Amino acid sequence: MSALTAQRLCPHTLVHHAQRQYDAVDPGNRLVARELEKRWNDALEAWQQLEQEYEIMRRTELAPLNEEEQLAVRRLAADLPAIWNAPTTHAVDRKRLLRTVMAEVTLTVDRETRSAECVIVWSGGVVTKHRVQCPPLGWSCQTDPGVIERMRELARSHPDHQIAALLNREGGRTRTGKEWTYQRVSAMRKTGIRFTDCDEAQRNASTSCQ
Repeated sequence: MSALTAQRLCPHTLVHHAQRQYDAVDPGNRLVARELEKRWNDALEAWQQLEQEYEIMRRTELAPLNEEEQLAVRRLAADLPAIWNAPTTHAVDRKRLLRTVMAEVTLTVDRETRSAECVIVWSGGVVTKHRVQCPPLGWSCQTDPGVIERMRELARSHPDHQIAALLNREGGRTRTGKEWTYQRVSAMRKTGIRFTDCDEAQRNASTSCQ
């Protein structure tokens, strides 16, 4: 019998013992009955708590890998990008993977040059340095001129929500890689970029603009 099984049986035995005592007491002796009822409830609560902990452990505890599974793990370890980009790998798994392979990460920011140096100490002791250059201030607000010109073309016969849909269909994205929406197309006009002489209310109230 394992230690965990013994721990589960002990509270379970106490619950049955407390229940038998409570069932055997004279109902007229209220003080004793209340005390035995409290002991029964306490024992039952402790047993339920241990059962919940056991269930969590049972779900999360990893079973020993067989030889075939060990070989599969070794193959995956040789191709970490495949694990990282696999559709079955979730954000939680990626965080665990990073904690496994990285021992320490130090980030030093240089505000004047808008750059940062990242020093990574890997679990095996190897140290690598990576430098990141941040884009210029206001870069995220600068829409590609080609996209603006395409908007002007579409605005001759389409309202804003259709412009957004067509840009997305053509693979167009904002400077930060987001999809176009009615609100984003409309915001472009509010920044002072003029698409057409057509009245704004008329364009957005109809499916075409004459």
